[in-house]
Amino acid sequence: MRETKDQKIARLSRKVLELESKFKEMRKQSKVVQKESNYDIVEIEKKHKLEILELRKEIKQLQLQHEEEKRTLVSELEQTKELVIFWRKRTEEYQEKEDMKSRSVFEEDTKLHNDIRLEYFNGGLYCDKYQYHFFDRDNLIITINPYTGGTLDSDAIKLIKRLIHNETYYIQRLTEIQTKLQESDFDSDLDLQLKIYDLGMEIYKNLYSDFPFNEFEM
Repeated sequence: MRETKDQKIARLSRKVLELESKFKEMRKQSKVVQKESNYDIVEIEKKHKLEILELRKEIKQLQLQHEEEKRTLVSELEQTKELVIFWRKRTEEYQEKEDMKSRSVFEEDTKLHNDIRLEYFNGGLYCDKYQYHFFDRDNLIITINPYTGGTLDSDAIKLIKRLIHNETYYIQRLTEIQTKLQESDFDSDLDLQLKIYDLGMEIYKNLYSDFPFNEFEM
């Protein structure tokens, strides 16, 4: 594994300490050696001092290089951060535009389906092309907004049922259709499905045609 600058600085620093320790030991020994050997000791001391100076110089250069690399890295990180923020913003803007397009297409498709459903409803058909029935067979209550063709949410169905459930007119027709449902197969009996549409339409026109449908459309 290649030695990092931090590792090299640490290694050289240890070497300086070792040389300084060795140098101190030699000075101690120099006091007890013979006079004729003083010249050799002095030369060795000079050599070690130069070596220590060179090592300290190298350490200083490495430290300066290391600091410069750190500053460069910080600068690059800041630039990268700015780029990330920039592209994140661009991505969010793009996604927002795509979402708006999708919503626009969905709204257009929904309106088209609603318009077609409304044509079926006003034309006397009991369901749309997806077999979505305009009146619920269990309670004869309308399932769409009769003005826009949009489907009603469950809260609207519950509220309408609460408004009319005690009406004799409603109870009689509901009882009539429930009897027919017990006697016939709803899915295969076209006459029964048309009957549900006719009775549902009568109940709607007579009991709750003024209901605020636009407030409950899904």
